[in-house]
Amino acid sequence: MRNIYTLIPKIIKPFLIILILSLSGFLWANEIIKGPYLSGVTTDQIRITWETTENSNTRVDYADERYYGDYGSFEFQNSISENVIHHTILLTGLNPSTRYNYKVTSGEAESPVHHFRTAVPADQPFHFIAFGDNRSDSVAHQTVVNAVLSYQPDFVLNTGDLVANGGSISDWQTFFNINRELMPITPYFSAIGNHEIPNSLFLDYFEYPNNEQWYSFRYGNSKFIILDNSIPWLLPFSEQPDYLEDELVEAESWADWIFVCFHEPPYSSGNHGSEYTTRLTLCPIMEAHNVFMVFNGHDHCYEHALVNGIHYFVTGGGGAGLYSVGTSDWTVYSERTYHFCHIEVNGTCLRFKAIKPDGTVIDSFNTCPLAVEKGNLPLNSQINAYPNPFNKKVNIEYTSEKNVFSKLAVYNLLGEEICILQQGYLKAGKYLTCWDGNTTGGERSATGIYFLKWDCPGSSKLSRLLYLK
Repeated sequence: MRNIYTLIPKIIKPFLIILILSLSGFLWANEIIKGPYLSGVTTDQIRITWETTENSNTRVDYADERYYGDYGSFEFQNSISENVIHHTILLTGLNPSTRYNYKVTSGEAESPVHHFRTAVPADQPFHFIAFGDNRSDSVAHQTVVNAVLSYQPDFVLNTGDLVANGGSISDWQTFFNINRELMPITPYFSAIGNHEIPNSLFLDYFEYPNNEQWYSFRYGNSKFIILDNSIPWLLPFSEQPDYLEDELVEAESWADWIFVCFHEPPYSSGNHGSEYTTRLTLCPIMEAHNVFMVFNGHDHCYEHALVNGIHYFVTGGGGAGLYSVGTSDWTVYSERTYHFCHIEVNGTCLRFKAIKPDGTVIDSFNTCPLAVEKGNLPLNSQINAYPNPFNKKVNIEYTSEKNVFSKLAVYNLLGEEICILQQGYLKAGKYLTCWDGNTTGGERSATGIYFLKWDCPGSSKLSRLLYLK
């Protein structure tokens, strides 16, 4: 008789093979490994992107949560992509400022139900987060991302250096893992940093407008322009200066606020210091066309600079090892710390805060300390300032349809009254005055942004002036 133990392997062999094959199918089944993540948001569309381990036919199911709030009873609309690993779908025909629930499906793989919100129209407020230099310290990066999540921003603006090695798939996988809760619900826009070079994977992963290296988008009443100075000496020979000027000229016709973002800072007191090619190439264009804020990274610290009316922020405290930072003539505030910037826009009012992950505010200001009451000036009353921007004087025409008590004054960004142009009883009629940049006391004002405010009983009108010496 055969030993029973010699028979056991033969008896169980078929079952072992079946078990191994079953487990291998389970272990190597199609999975969603990156995303889904959001970009390309407008008032009526949004782009959803993700990656899987295998080629598969995929789709996005989505529904306006006002009508389909119960996850179990969605009557999904859907959009299909073809048999690919990198999936990107642009949803169109959406409603503005509306929250939608969605999920992505690739073969047998299915994401949880996430949500997105379309962009607000020009007359509604919004808020966003800006920061960068996430590379090298995953724990610090995760801490910053967790803090950003608590603010539920409408979108994120990254100043570059998302990863330590732009050619490393594993570095990118770590980046997407850290952002696994943020990017499925928050549109993410980024500049290219020097650590994204070679930038082929960046361009593969992100679907941005234009050529994806430099692009722009509109959100609410504001224009956002993202540039690429990861190789600064190429700037004078690239199309970017002309592109920037064209975008700024277009934006000046409608935008209340213009923001620009690129990686290496033209003004920095940190380890890397200022990038002078960028300062000479891009800064004069931005100064001539009403740019209000510029976001940079590269130096792993925080610095707020104010130069010729533009606020420059080095916001490189997103996770990379911190650098020391000093001060310069242009410095408003600087600190060696992890942080992010939170910006709230509400019409012609803007509130800014630089915040540590623990919630500590290290720097803040706002442009709306002036209480502008809702209401109308006397019927058909008008005010017009030209030229704007100006460097010698700005002409101010204002017309009142009826007799009123009024005050016309200029205020700085801190809300301080610096010059009264008219105050008292005003008869109905058309008036012309001017402001030459001097304060009431005769002192010359600094280059920058000022506010012209016309007050009448129960109503006010506020206009922004850009003074360039």
